[in-house]
Amino acid sequence: MNSSPLRPLTAILVAVETLVALFYIAVFHQPGRSNAITNIAVDSVTLILAAIWLVFVLPAIILTIRGTRPELALGFALSAIAAFALSFVIL
Repeated sequence: MNSSPLRPLTAILVAVETLVALFYIAVFHQPGRSNAITNIAVDSVTLILAAIWLVFVLPAIILTIRGTRPELALGFALSAIAAFALSFVIL
């Protein structure tokens, strides 16, 4: 297996992105909120966050573990950072 200098950086990025997604869901996605508008907004952002994780972070994790195409894995990880930032700005 070919070891790339991008592999540890990508592994760190996807680990941080996964922890941020889990932290967001654990903190903000709480059932029993009294405001229906807040429920819809938080549920929508949670759905967007999960979709971003599935589209960008999961492929980066797979490519990093397999050790193939580390530049593509890093691209996915960096794209996920931009997408997460945009989703939080929208909120």
